[in-house]
Amino acid sequence: MAVVEPQTNPNWTEFPLTHRTPFTLILLYCSSMDVLSCRATCSTWHSWFCSSSSIWSKYYSSIRSSVPDLCGYRLEKLMDVTFEGEAAALTLSIKLDRVLHSESILPTMNHDTMVLVKTLEKSVPVLGPPAIFVRLKVNHPVVTKIVVESICRYLGSVLVDKKDIEREEVRRVVVRNMHIQKNWDFVDFGQQRRQPQVDIDTSGEDNVNLEDDSDGEEIPEVPKSIYAAGKMAHSEFPTILELLCIDQPVVKDLLVTRCQIASSLVVPQLDEVLHYPSLLECSQLVVGCDCDGKVASYFSQSGVEVVGYMKTPNMFRDGQQVVFWGGKDIRGKWPQFANQLDRLDQHLASPGQKKHVGSKLNLPADVAKGSVASGQEVGEEHTRQYGNAAGPSSSSSL
Repeated sequence: MAVVEPQTNPNWTEFPLTHRTPFTLILLYCSSMDVLSCRATCSTWHSWFCSSSSIWSKYYSSIRSSVPDLCGYRLEKLMDVTFEGEAAALTLSIKLDRVLHSESILPTMNHDTMVLVKTLEKSVPVLGPPAIFVRLKVNHPVVTKIVVESICRYLGSVLVDKKDIEREEVRRVVVRNMHIQKNWDFVDFGQQRRQPQVDIDTSGEDNVNLEDDSDGEEIPEVPKSIYAAGKMAHSEFPTILELLCIDQPVVKDLLVTRCQIASSLVVPQLDEVLHYPSLLECSQLVVGCDCDGKVASYFSQSGVEVVGYMKTPNMFRDGQQVVFWGGKDIRGKWPQFANQLDRLDQHLASPGQKKHVGSKLNLPADVAKGSVASGQEVGEEHTRQYGNAAGPSSSSSL
């Protein structure tokens, strides 16, 4: 009688094709980043993910059902975001998974502000301070300072739909709380259905080189993969928007429109801006820290350079912060940006470093040139001219 030997080497390559339902159920119990990593297992698995039209919608429904009834304000509002399509489901799944598993550091919020938000929520659409929904993708104190001072005007504000600006409930709450100098911003809540930006790094995974053997025939347009990385605004330095993970489309529209975060490049060492020809040729606003640690901006257009400091009133800046997003630090996507941060870290770690005072931007200034007299020579000259009548001698007791 023949004995059937068990198969010791199962063909896992074909597992998504031969056992589609079990494979899908296994994915639903994995983390979102593990699901993304499965695409790199082999070409068959990669093709299965690219051709699937429902895996991320199913994953989002699964992870949403695991959210506890009593959850935080950020998580509550994240689940209220509506979406259409797999690309948006992918984005929300990753954000929801990250909030559930890595929300250990929260920005401090004013208690009175949240009371106002809860009061208005009963009658009109409203969102709490944008600082709740904004996270930073680079964990460095200099980058945090630059970003916070660039958008601090809106981090602590309360967002209300502009169509409700004349409603009695809104006007009553605004007038009653004028004494606390609360910042109100009226925005368009109708843009919430716009698909959010994908906050994952998948660059280089879907760049397939296809040989052109069509003999002049028209090639049909291939739809863009939902895993394809977006085009960077600048190859050497990121924009503020590229450094942020923003949960709410309304908050993103607000910061893009009023703070120009999509067109503002972050250069941590602003004094070195003249060393990069690409920054001098572009017409984008450049923000960074000068040698004194102050956040400043640089703008060049038609051969005219303008340098200035950021306007950050204390009433908007105090108590507001943007915390790290809990994912991978993405500074490596911009080599020159990462190099500047590394040099800043090395400078702070080096003992005995003297702080340089004054800008290195070589701006026009009226300065006196010549040798500097020693303190003794200055004192002798003062004595010859005025004697001791100018004040008490250095030996007198105070």
